[in-house]
Amino acid sequence: MPARVTVDIKGLEDRFAPKKLKDAQTLFAMQVGEDMNAYVHVDSQQLHDSMRTNSDFERGQIVWSAKDERGQDYAQHAYEEDPGPRDKNPKATPHWDKAASADHHEDWRKSAATLLNGGTL
Repeated sequence: MPARVTVDIKGLEDRFAPKKLKDAQTLFAMQVGEDMNAYVHVDSQQLHDSMRTNSDFERGQIVWSAKDERGQDYAQHAYEEDPGPRDKNPKATPHWDKAASADHHEDWRKSAATLLNGGTL
């Protein structure tokens, strides 16, 4: 005997609507960026502050961009090398993304799940 099954996917369509996903991605990228920024070398604040102005959170892009007094790429140097004195930020470390991930990956997983389930941070 044939059976007829009807599946209502309206809830899924609403939950994964492009606007909702973009909003969730924006909030998530902002949280991850701020968490990572806590590990960035702080001397003149230029590198630290550059994350907020250079990132495109809507696209999920987190960017640090700063030049030193000679016009050299300070962000790349600070990322690859020991950041030097940590008097202004004791948590400063090269590869700040990895340090932040080690400390926050579980928080990020929970935040992503919350946002994808329609919640807020």
